[in-house]
Amino acid sequence: MPCAPGERACAADRGCAAGRAGSITVTPVRTVLVIGIGAGDPDHLTLQAVRALQRADVVFVIDKGLDGGGSQDDLLALRTEILRRHRPDGGYRLVTAPEVGRDRGAAVERDDERYRDVVVDWQDRRARLYREMLDAELADGATGAFLVWGDPSLYDGTLRLLDRVLDGGAGTGSTDDGWAVESVAGISSVAALAAAHRLILNRVGRPVLVTTGRRIAEGMPADVDDVVVMLDGRTAFATLPVEQRRELHIYWGAYLGTPDELLVAGPLDEVADEILGIRAAAGSARGGSWTPTCCAGVPTSADRPVAPTTRRSYALRRRTHHRGPVPGRRAARGGVGSGDRPGLPRRGLDRDAERRVGRG
Repeated sequence: MPCAPGERACAADRGCAAGRAGSITVTPVRTVLVIGIGAGDPDHLTLQAVRALQRADVVFVIDKGLDGGGSQDDLLALRTEILRRHRPDGGYRLVTAPEVGRDRGAAVERDDERYRDVVVDWQDRRARLYREMLDAELADGATGAFLVWGDPSLYDGTLRLLDRVLDGGAGTGSTDDGWAVESVAGISSVAALAAAHRLILNRVGRPVLVTTGRRIAEGMPADVDDVVVMLDGRTAFATLPVEQRRELHIYWGAYLGTPDELLVAGPLDEVADEILGIRAAAGSARGGSWTPTCCAGVPTSADRPVAPTTRRSYALRRRTHHRGPVPGRRAARGGVGSGDRPGLPRRGLDRDAERRVGRG
């Protein structure tokens, strides 16, 4: 007799004979959903993500606080608004655990070997935390959900850690001990940045590199025209060699999809200081927290330039035969508290420092 949906037979016999004499015990599968919730706008949640969220019996939250420059208020506000909209009647439990910290000092960032050791140790401890939460809070046959920024596939380690701790093969979606893991795609900060600047990230026949601030600090790759940089808490774009800064156009954004959205675009050598100033002012207004994204690249005659996003990223593009916003022209718009989207808190920033200009 085949097993009922959500049940798993013992390895000795995949037949399902629960409830009969001499039968094999059947354990209902526990399902873990990793749901991408977008770059900051509650409207980024896809219809698939809404349906997945409505299946959840337990929602797991890692309280990051201000670890690594993330904003606890932002993420908590977004999660709260999403749950209010799509689970208004409750029917789920919210389980929170504090983040396991790691060393994010400059010395670690500059030393590749030390950086890898620190990250591996952090991943091991975070994976153990996941397993403890799931074992303690998710019953057999129940469904739990982790809500993650952007898309689970891009610079988010939740799937990797779950695969490790639940003993499943990477990408298999199943494990050997009664667990199932599902990934639900979300709108990444890269996609949100490109949309905010009305940009296409790739040019005909040319690659796009997605990398980190640690890597771009070594210089703009010579064989790539368009680079999307994420996780750049140390503003590596401002430390590139002068000759590289002169040939690059940057498309930068922060708090994308929120009422606090900030966008700047222009030649990197002309707008870098402006971005640093806006970044500092916005960070002060938010009590020091910061979640920028940005894109930059090297334009050719065939295409428009690249764009920015929400979680510490930007795009760099070479300005030869630039099309799109005129290279000599700056474009800055938005500001902390400047938006009118409902559901997320507004924050103040000196509006006299803001300029609102049309797009190219």
